[in-house]
Amino acid sequence: PDGTFTAESSASIERVRRGAGWASVDTTLVRTDEGTLAPKAALDMTLSGGGDKAPMVRFERGGHAYEVYSPWTLPEPVLEGSHAVYKSVRPDVDLVV
Repeated sequence: PDGTFTAESSASIERVRRGAGWASVDTTLVRTDEGTLAPKAALDMTLSGGGDKAPMVRFERGGHAYEVYSPWTLPEPVLEGSHAVYKSVRPDVDLVV
């Protein structure tokens, strides 16, 4: 040991805590057991799986929850990688989250 210390940092998130370990960020959306959508490994966030009961988007940070509700009943989304596409939420309007 030469007494030096090296620290590496990044301008963007590279890993997130998952359980007792760490995982590389993966924003691909997957369905949860509750019927909502969540990134495979990113912030603790969920998106609506469709309907009018659950928030369109929900995440927690610092012990506080942030929820956004849609003014419309959402159809079941089509998953496109890290995006959820709610088709025809209004005439000729798709909502991409």
